[in-house]
Amino acid sequence: MLGAVRSLATQVGGLQEELHALRQETRGLPSENGEQTGWDVGRPVMRESPSWVRSVDSPRSRGLSVPWLLLEIFFLIAVATLAAVAGLDAPVIAGVMIVAFLLVATAESPRIALPPPSARKRLAGTMVPAMSLMPGG
Repeated sequence: MLGAVRSLATQVGGLQEELHALRQETRGLPSENGEQTGWDVGRPVMRESPSWVRSVDSPRSRGLSVPWLLLEIFFLIAVATLAAVAGLDAPVIAGVMIVAFLLVATAESPRIALPPPSARKRLAGTMVPAMSLMPGG
């Protein structure tokens, strides 16, 4: 029994020395997916991005962003102010404001109804035909 304990202590000591030596090395361990990053220090490593990253379109520079909400609010305030300064009666001012609001809503509806072209392109590949969702279809 004493011999087995001494043998085990010797093995533990050897493993501790190996561990200490490995911790002193500057090279990294290999990754789980098999890449040998860092093992060949003298040779530059070429990392290739995954295929899904290459399939994503690069971002496009966006043009000047127009603050539509702010413009719409200023338009409605301007219409209300002009209607009040013109000395119109309250029902007429209400009618003018309704027409102004309908103009704003009409101008806003195309921007709400359709996603931007980049989103439409992405969504085109994910759409499922309605017939395939029906039983037996």
